[in-house]
Amino acid sequence: MLNKKYILSLFVIIFILFFGIKCANAQILPPCTATGDCTLCDMVNVAINIGKFILAIVGSLLLLYFIYGGFTMLISGGNPNQVKKGKDIIINALIGMAIIFLAYFIIAFILVVVSGGEISDPQQWIESKLICPCKSDANCPAGKKCDVQTGECK
Repeated sequence: MLNKKYILSLFVIIFILFFGIKCANAQILPPCTATGDCTLCDMVNVAINIGKFILAIVGSLLLLYFIYGGFTMLISGGNPNQVKKGKDIIINALIGMAIIFLAYFIIAFILVVVSGGEISDPQQWIESKLICPCKSDANCPAGKKCDVQTGECK
């Protein structure tokens, strides 16, 4: 029978191979870091990108815990202690997932209340409140167009 450390190592290797490529493509730092002309908006974008990156990693880890809990139950061989251990792993993963989603929804709710209900995308809303220069219509709140020459949403 395989040792639990070998099984966990196998899951970590699979995690790195399949999900590491996605994480490596994540653009956390803005392009202005090469030129050095970063603004407050760029710093806010870095914080938002770090949050998205952390959510991606946590989601992947939750998936691994679900798999590990199910695998523990599968190889238990009818041992009640191992079945209970697998169930506990899955329940703890569900509790962790609930905490993560609850934190996200609380932050989104606060942004909706602060914005007066006009929020559709937190990143665009924060940028518009910081008076960040827009680069296209996608950077403006719903119903507004970007004046590329002035960098204002009108």
